[in-house]
Amino acid sequence: MSELENKPVNAAAEEGQEEEAVESPDVHFEPIVKLEDVVVKTHEEDESEIFK
Repeated sequence: MSELENKPVNAAAEEGQEEEAVESPDVHFEPIVKLEDVVVKTHEEDESEIFK
């Protein structure tokens, strides 16, 4: 085998230190189309409750 295959990838791996976790970026996308709130009616609004 060549010497390149036996070398560690970085200096931290050579020293036995753990690699730090890479933080995920805070990604936020604005919507292209703004939707209005829709009121959904079930036609049960005017009914009285018999059993609780």
